[in-house]
Amino acid sequence: MTRRSRPRAAALVVALAGVLAALTAVPAEPTEAAWSRAETGAGAVSALTVPPPTLSACTARNVLILGAEITVTWTPAAGYASNEAEFVAGSSPDLGSALGLLSGVTTTGTTAPYTTTFSAGALSGLLGGTIYVGVRTARNYGSTIWRSVTPTATATVPAVVGTGTCSG
Repeated sequence: MTRRSRPRAAALVVALAGVLAALTAVPAEPTEAAWSRAETGAGAVSALTVPPPTLSACTARNVLILGAEITVTWTPAAGYASNEAEFVAGSSPDLGSALGLLSGVTTTGTTAPYTTTFSAGALSGLLGGTIYVGVRTARNYGSTIWRSVTPTATATVPAVVGTGTCSG
């Protein structure tokens, strides 16, 4: 450092120390934002419950070559349409295990009650067993779909051919 720069550096250090002393000497005080208010509000909050359809009949059968068929008759809840229904099937009562043997779901009827047939394919017809099927309401509310609980039917399908049992 040269002789000229020493006084400048000393002056800069003294100036910085003065600024720091001034900033720390003034205590910070809390302020209230201009938009805040001390008022409060109260109200009730509720959520929509999507009602499930009503299952009114169920049949199960096994047709040679075609396989197992479970037919469910159902009516949508008041205010809901048949195109707001979802059909699910599984190998467990909670329908959590997807049933890979399903080959199709078809619905007939122009007014309620509607009839939906779950076809499980020829391979399932050879095996027989229990299949769980359900119909639930699914209404689209913009970016989300709200679903009802799923009323289910339990079908016991005989091996190869015949009429089974169905309840639900």
